[in-house]
Amino acid sequence: MRILIFALLFISFKGITQPSIYSYTVNTQNAGNISLASHKGKKLIIVSVTPGELVTGKLQILDTLAVSYPGVVIIALIAEDIDASATTKNLDQVKLYATNNFFIVPPVQVKKDKGISQYSLMKWLTSSNENMHFDNEVQKNIQFYFINEKGDLYAVVEDYPDPTLFKDLLK
Repeated sequence: MRILIFALLFISFKGITQPSIYSYTVNTQNAGNISLASHKGKKLIIVSVTPGELVTGKLQILDTLAVSYPGVVIIALIAEDIDASATTKNLDQVKLYATNNFFIVPPVQVKKDKGISQYSLMKWLTSSNENMHFDNEVQKNIQFYFINEKGDLYAVVEDYPDPTLFKDLLK
């Protein structure tokens, strides 16, 4: 009887695992469905960016990062729920900057207060219950999430950091 109870407890606890970043697949605007598992062993930068940032052309920084750090996979999530003044009609502009150097996910909801409609990958990035490290909220027009080669979220940076910070975070 004790062995049965222990076995049931073991099976129950064994089934409780946190989702890995590699369990996600993203549908990108410029490359179709991308399984993050196919990038296991590489550093990832996932960027939440508003449509308003597309208008200013600031996404060129992502292209520069991708060229400067070719082993790093960069995914831009277009945040449809932060900058209400911007429209998503500018999304075609981003194709000019994303010449296969980084991936672009069409508009998604990035904020936690959107409840169950928050994009699943953003739920992983913003909840310590999911990523086991950070609990944060998307508040800026652009936020960078750094994931190491093991799939651990190790840094969250709001706004455009100094280029030396990128160098330090990506070494």
